[in-house]
Amino acid sequence: MMTLTAPQQLTLGVLGAALLACSINNPAQAAVLFNNGAPNFQLAIESDFALPVEAGDDFTLTSSNDVTKITWSGLYAAGQAVSVTPTIDQFSVRIFEFLNDRPAVSPIIAFNDISVARASNPQSVFFYNYSFAPSQPFTLQAGSYLLSIVNNTEADASLNWFWAASNENGNDLGRFQPGDQWFVDVNTAELSFAIEGNSKSVPTPALLPGLIGLGMGIWRKRQLAAKDRSGK
Repeated sequence: MMTLTAPQQLTLGVLGAALLACSINNPAQAAVLFNNGAPNFQLAIESDFALPVEAGDDFTLTSSNDVTKITWSGLYAAGQAVSVTPTIDQFSVRIFEFLNDRPAVSPIIAFNDISVARASNPQSVFFYNYSFAPSQPFTLQAGSYLLSIVNNTEADASLNWFWAASNENGNDLGRFQPGDQWFVDVNTAELSFAIEGNSKSVPTPALLPGLIGLGMGIWRKRQLAAKDRSGK
């Protein structure tokens, strides 16, 4: 067994607190906060201001988080035929709070007419994967929300955008115009999306003085015990 001298014991106690401080100050690693599933390639729900119709689906967070990225899947179609992709997308990504078990009419977070990263889905030539990372993360507290993702293909009248479903049995919502009340979609699907970010549920620096004091207290107790054994 290694025996520490009194100065070493003191250093160890304070070092433990200092290491904790470093872990608190370092940013958390991004993780998937909510995943509503990958596309099932069987169903897609129209969500396009050119129609007009807007789709959304609910999600819940159990703690406060900084959102850094949102990903989803979808396809383009003209009538009942799958169509070519537009030159550019004009997506709006918005988040609504639930008030009395119903999503609010106005969003608390809104990114309108944005360009997003688009890539072909390797499992289907008709579907695409999309991702959007805001320039600054935004914070969502624990609670229930509605995510709305809607494209605007008015510049190309030959096609519309459809949000891929992850499950054909769900509770997606819809409305026709911004400002309308949300209604339960007759398609009753779950929409494909995931939300990434950093959890903010970490120890706070306010704990540090107590931890440092704990290290000092341990050192004093060991110093007194050593004096008792030596009789000095």
